[in-house]
Amino acid sequence: MSRSRSRRIRASILGLALMLLVVACEASPGTTPIVVEGVWWQAVSVDGRQPRAGAEPRLRLVGGRIEGTTGCNSFGGDARIVDARLEAPELAMTLIGCEDDVAGIERAFMAVLAGADLATDGTNLILRGEGGEVVLAPGAAPPAR
Repeated sequence: MSRSRSRRIRASILGLALMLLVVACEASPGTTPIVVEGVWWQAVSVDGRQPRAGAEPRLRLVGGRIEGTTGCNSFGGDARIVDARLEAPELAMTLIGCEDDVAGIERAFMAVLAGADLATDGTNLILRGEGGEVVLAPGAAPPAR
């Protein structure tokens, strides 16, 4: 096995281990850390705006991958958590046309996913990045389309 492949495997294992752990780094004192990996997270706020009911962005992190929906389009790709920071720089996404209000939420949501700090308030997962802030609550898988 090549040295670079070995390093990538170790980095992937470390990233997976971090995702399996709880996000506690930014939790307020007295709050309970939450499990990030394997849970469907539904956006309740994207840059201070509430998504339209039934078109909420959702995501799930599993085994070094991220998958989800923007409320209109589906996305997925490699993702990792490093030092309480989500890194998912190269996501693939479908290109279905969305209604204006949903498209605005989609753009803001995807801008944050490119790279965001993770925090929690004990219940919600909070992503903060240059693209803005997304507050996610545990939710159900997206409806089949």
